[in-house]
Amino acid sequence: MSCRAEVTLLGIVERPGMAEAIPAALERGREPLREGGLSPELFVKKGDPLAEIVRQTETVAYDLVVVGAVRKHSRGRFWMSAKIYRLIREIEPAVLSVAGECPELKRI
Repeated sequence: MSCRAEVTLLGIVERPGMAEAIPAALERGREPLREGGLSPELFVKKGDPLAEIVRQTETVAYDLVVVGAVRKHSRGRFWMSAKIYRLIREIEPAVLSVAGECPELKRI
């Protein structure tokens, strides 16, 4: 299933109330990756998500950054948030913005 890629899961705690939820969500995301034969690294940072993602991509050379996002509109040109557009402009690697739920990845 895997292409033997190195995978990093980065969670950013924006507010103190999220300090426990973010690591738990990363652990849930790590399990299917492990089942697929990968060994993802987990990082939890505090602060502004955009700044932390930019900092991480300046520190480590990534081929692809996948970002979970909230869909702003159901269709049209501006369905992504302004933060996602800024991120795409500010970092070197390609960005894949994922909105919604997908219980199983079958085809890309």
